[in-house]
Amino acid sequence: MGKKIALMLLIAAFVGTGTGQAYYKGSYGDDEKGGDEKQMNMGTVTASSMEEGYLKTALPYPTGNKATSTVVLEKHFPQKAVVGQKFTYMIKVINLTAVPLEEVVVSEQIPENFTISMSEPAVESRLGGKTTWKVGTLAPNGSSVIKVTGTAADRSSAPCCAKVDYKVPALCHTTILEQPAVELSLDAPAATMVCDTVKLDYTVKNTGDSVLRDLKVSSELPEGATSLADMSTIEFDVKELGPGESETISKEVQIDAPGQYRFVGSVKGEYVSDLSNVKYTKVSQPTVDVDIRVARDQQYLGRDLTYTIDVKNTSSVDAESTMVVAEIPRNAKFKSASDDGRHVEDIVGWEVGNLKAYETKKLTLVLTAADKGEAKTKVGVQATCCDPVTDTASSKLVGIPALLLEVVDVVDPIEVGEIQTYDIKVTNQGTADANNVVIKAMFDGMEYVAAEGETSGRSGFNTVDFDPVTHIGPKEVVKWKVNLKGKREGDLRFKVILNSDELTAPVEEAESTFVY
Repeated sequence: MGKKIALMLLIAAFVGTGTGQAYYKGSYGDDEKGGDEKQMNMGTVTASSMEEGYLKTALPYPTGNKATSTVVLEKHFPQKAVVGQKFTYMIKVINLTAVPLEEVVVSEQIPENFTISMSEPAVESRLGGKTTWKVGTLAPNGSSVIKVTGTAADRSSAPCCAKVDYKVPALCHTTILEQPAVELSLDAPAATMVCDTVKLDYTVKNTGDSVLRDLKVSSELPEGATSLADMSTIEFDVKELGPGESETISKEVQIDAPGQYRFVGSVKGEYVSDLSNVKYTKVSQPTVDVDIRVARDQQYLGRDLTYTIDVKNTSSVDAESTMVVAEIPRNAKFKSASDDGRHVEDIVGWEVGNLKAYETKKLTLVLTAADKGEAKTKVGVQATCCDPVTDTASSKLVGIPALLLEVVDVVDPIEVGEIQTYDIKVTNQGTADANNVVIKAMFDGMEYVAAEGETSGRSGFNTVDFDPVTHIGPKEVVKWKVNLKGKREGDLRFKVILNSDELTAPVEEAESTFVY
C-alpha cells in the first residue's frame, strides 16, 4: 500500500495548467501492466517500452482518444530520481494518420529549479519555464523522440506539463490552366540597294502551352515600300502552331527610292496578340560621276591629246560593274589608253568593275591631233543601280608657233651689294598661238630682290618661277624683270628656261654679269 501511495505522488508531479496542456492523474497497479495501449485515455500509466524500469503516460490529441485523434504525445520517465543527481526522461510524439503533419512543435513547462544539461535534439527556445523543441514534419505514422537529461534542485523541481502543436496539410485540388502566348519576330537586312527587293522574315512562335490556330499576321509597309503585288500591306495566316513550335514566312518588298525604312508587324489570334520588334533597313543607291580633262585646250597637229578621266563613286555604297566609254572625235586618232582600255573603231571602253564608296579611279586616254578644228571628246560611265552620267572635253587643234627668248642685263659690271636688273622678253614669231608659256629663272652668287612682268613670280632657292602665260599670239611679245643683288665677286650667270605646250624641248638663254 505504501508503494502505491509513493507512485501516486510521483505522478502528481506531472500536473499542469493552461490551454492545450495535459493533466496526468491516476494510479498504477500490477493489474494495469500489459494493458491494451490502443485505449489511451487520460490518467493511464503503464510500463515504458523504451527504457526498463521507466513508466509511460500518453495523451492522444485532440480528442484524448487514440481512435479519434491525430497525434499521440507520450512521456517516458523513471520511477524514482534523486535530488541533485542527473536523470533522463523522454517525450515521444507519434503521427496516427496516413498524411504528414507539418510544423510539429513540442513544448514543456519546466520549473526554474530544474536544469537541463543535455537535450537530443537541442532545445529550440526557452522563455521563462517554457521550453520548446522543433520537430518539423512527421511522416505518415511516423514518430520522433526528444531525450532530456537534467537535475532537480529540490523535490519541487520535477518537470510537469508537455503539449504538442502541429498543422494538418491543406486539402488541395489542381485544375490544369493553359497560358496561351504568341511571339512575332521580324528580320530584315540592315542595308540593301534600291534596285534590289527587301526580304522580310516573319517568325511566329507559340510561346505558351496550348495549341494556337488561325493566327493572322499583318504589316503596314512604310511609304515608298510596296509588296510585289503592289500593295501597301502584307497579310498572311498561320493555321496551327503547337506549344514551342514556330513558323517563318518570308515576304519581299520593293522600294521606290533611297532612304531609311521602318518595318514592324503584328500577330493576332484567339486570346493572344503580339507586336514584333522594329527593323530598320537603309536602302541606298550608288551614284557615280565622271570628269574628263584634256591636258591642253589647244594642241598642234601631230601632237598628242592627253585626257585624264576621273571616275568617282559619290555615294557611301559600292558601285558594282562600273563601265566607262569614251568617244574619239573625227579629227583625232587613237594612240593609247591606260588600265587595259579597249579600242574599237571610234570607241574606247574600260571595265572598272567594283568602285568602292567614295573611291576615284583615274584613267588616261591619249589621242593624236589629226586635223584642224575643235576636238570634242565625250565620256560616259554607268554601274549597277546607277543612273548613267557623261562629260565632255574639247581641245582646239591649230598650227605651230615659234618662240624667241631674249635675256639681257641692264648694267655690267656691278659691285658686290649692287642690284642688277635682268630683262626677259619672249616673242612669238610664228603664226599660231603659243599656249601655256612658262618662264623659269636660275642664278648663283646673287640674292633675289624682286620680280615683275606679264605674270607673277615666286622666289625659290636660287630660282624664280613665273606663273604660266595662257597664250602668246602671233607676233606678240611678253616681258618680265628680275632684280638681283650681287653677293660675291666673279663672272656670274643668270639663266632663263622657256617652255610651252608646243615645244618638244625647253629653250634656254644665259646672261653673264661681272661682279667686283
